[in-house]
Amino acid sequence: MKTKFNKFPDELIYQIVQEYLITKISQPELMKKYNFGGPNTIYRWMKYLGITKQDIEIISGVDIDDKIHHIK
Repeated sequence: MKTKFNKFPDELIYQIVQEYLITKISQPELMKKYNFGGPNTIYRWMKYLGITKQDIEIISGVDIDDKIHHIK
């Protein structure tokens, strides 16, 4: 059985990541809103966009390690 992957345009990926970083919307809420799966998808997209851990902490004002552990 093949796994089905949805390819989001870069503009939408950027929009979702931005929404995650600057709002209080959780990753599960965004997964439902934009219909994507995988608990690490947003973090993979951040890496794809070149957003570093330090960038995330500056933008969101939250220690990213704490945010990741909260999701798991």
